[in-house]
Amino acid sequence: MTTGTVVNRASLLMTVGPEPGRSIDLGERGLTIGRGSDCDVVLRDAFKAVSSHHARVVLGADGAFWIEDLNSLNGTEVDGALIRGQKVGLRHGSRIRIINYQFICRLNDDTTTIQGVVHPPSSSDDIVLYRPEAKLKGLLEICQALGQSRDPEEIAVRALECLFAIFPESDQGLVVLEGPQGLERFVRHREGRDSSVYFSRTLFARVISEAKALLCQDALGPGSSEESIAHSQAYMMMCAPLCDHQRRPVGMIQMDTSRRKGRFTQDDLDVLAAVAGPVGTFVENARLQRLAAEVRQAERDAREFQWALLPGERPAPPGYHFWDGYEPAEFVGGDFYDYLPMPPRDQTRPGRLAIAVADVVGKAMPAAKLMARASTLLRRAVLVEETPVAIVGRINRDLVRLLDDPERYVTLVLGVLDPTQHTLTVVRAGHPDPLVRRADGRVESIAPTSKGTVLGFDEKSTYTEVTIPLAPGDLVVFHSDGLTDGHDGDSRRPGREGLVKAIEQAPADVAGAGRWLLDRAHEFSAGQPQSDDITLVCFGRVSE
Repeated sequence: MTTGTVVNRASLLMTVGPEPGRSIDLGERGLTIGRGSDCDVVLRDAFKAVSSHHARVVLGADGAFWIEDLNSLNGTEVDGALIRGQKVGLRHGSRIRIINYQFICRLNDDTTTIQGVVHPPSSSDDIVLYRPEAKLKGLLEICQALGQSRDPEEIAVRALECLFAIFPESDQGLVVLEGPQGLERFVRHREGRDSSVYFSRTLFARVISEAKALLCQDALGPGSSEESIAHSQAYMMMCAPLCDHQRRPVGMIQMDTSRRKGRFTQDDLDVLAAVAGPVGTFVENARLQRLAAEVRQAERDAREFQWALLPGERPAPPGYHFWDGYEPAEFVGGDFYDYLPMPPRDQTRPGRLAIAVADVVGKAMPAAKLMARASTLLRRAVLVEETPVAIVGRINRDLVRLLDDPERYVTLVLGVLDPTQHTLTVVRAGHPDPLVRRADGRVESIAPTSKGTVLGFDEKSTYTEVTIPLAPGDLVVFHSDGLTDGHDGDSRRPGREGLVKAIEQAPADVAGAGRWLLDRAHEFSAGQPQSDDITLVCFGRVSE
């Protein structure tokens, strides 16, 4: 079995010229006409009255054919009107003249007689109406052949091969599937040779719109008129819709026979309608599995990209310990955190470290894209600005220029740790206030009155710094609001008070405290979906 081609029943019929009666298929994209050897239709002309590239027939986006004169020397005549450098629509029966050549346009592809109509069975209880043994045998063979297939093309090809056995009078078959990129077509011929299978757009539209199986016969038959020349040897065809799980047509299966093979009957159509059911189901399953695999791969790629933007390791300045946790609510998140060494102001104050936790409005991919931008802007600002206020101000101005949607913004808390002076300077931009647990157990807000404006909203926003000392045993907690906004079954949230209480009860060591806080958040909302991304950064000065 080899793959053949699909030919639409749209053609030009040469009526005057060296080959009167010649049918020229217009195909999917039309064709070019002229004297040049690279044209699809070459018109020999010793006097060169026909231009090298004289005209072309094209298929428009609306499915209609047009003819365009390619600025030829002598023009193109369409239905008695001469055009030069213009494009006009074609209809069924339009007459085209190029110098001494004349053509008739045949666009009405519905040149068949509908001899039978069947509504496909809606359930397995309806399948035994005619030729029950053939129908059940066909269903069994289809299911056995397609049961392990995971590719729509493989399913289409195997289905056609099974149908050749069910219908010994068939010559060739065609499966047409509607897809996001247009129609997908798969052809098979019984005799193992390449073959053109003629595809009627009109019949396809009827099968899809009416969800009916059709038994068709060539209206004219070979030799009876010029139209039948375009129909090759196909004499009869059966077409049945392929439906998804909701019984919506997603494609069509077609079987053809020629006069030398025999005829299809109403019983054959009923069998085809029955076996088309599982074929449609298998195609839909394969498409859904392929789509699910593509989605999973896209999620993996996005997750790997986002994790690559996060710190690869925790900092370890002398006398300090760090711990962090990150849990996106979906496959990717809008939160991010980072640790960035800052250029020294002078040789007496080396080793300053910028610590950032940010939250981008939204979730999933839109938030992740903005998160990547904001992360890049943060890293650039840290390299060129000396103070936390200057860093945050620069990020804000850059985001305002980048964002054109007032509903998209970023919240940020930025801290600069000076491990030699044992100070922490904090700037907030609409983000939750970080907390510090002192060595004696007291929990304090670091910058309760300097919330600041979110980033990306107003280019003129200003920000303030708050600097606190860090003593041995002090623990600092930076977090996103996902840590406090989780809810239980009664829609209660732990809130700021719950977090303060959890920090008061947390272990003394930094890593233990971080894990404790995450565990308490999970415990509070046990059984409920995570409502927001959770980001937590804990660091503290080692006790002496």
